[in-house]
Amino acid sequence: MCHGKQNDIQARAVEVVLHEYDSLREEVLSRMNSRFQLLGLVGIAATLLGVSGISKHWHWVFVVVIAILILLGLWLYFGLAIKRCAARLRQIEEEVNDAFGRQVLAWETALPRGGLYRLFR
Repeated sequence: MCHGKQNDIQARAVEVVLHEYDSLREEVLSRMNSRFQLLGLVGIAATLLGVSGISKHWHWVFVVVIAILILLGLWLYFGLAIKRCAARLRQIEEEVNDAFGRQVLAWETALPRGGLYRLFR
């Protein structure tokens, strides 16, 4: 009876961890989409700066440059958040794989720890 209760507790723990895994994956995808939207905003700001003759009005150049710097800061912040989520996803994959005794989750652990750019070095 005690062994069955222990298995039930372990199954519930795995279920909770898998729910966290799903939430973190959604968070990573959301942050990645936000980063792509920021690229679009930077493109718009650069276009305004270069095409519309805004360079004759230095105060607008200053505003656009500040906006680009803020967007760059957000880009880096989203990147750090993605990296933090990826580290926790790797931990969850190890926990779940250990609980099942075989590899059932492999998304983050299959990627190199430094990101995709390490593949091309």
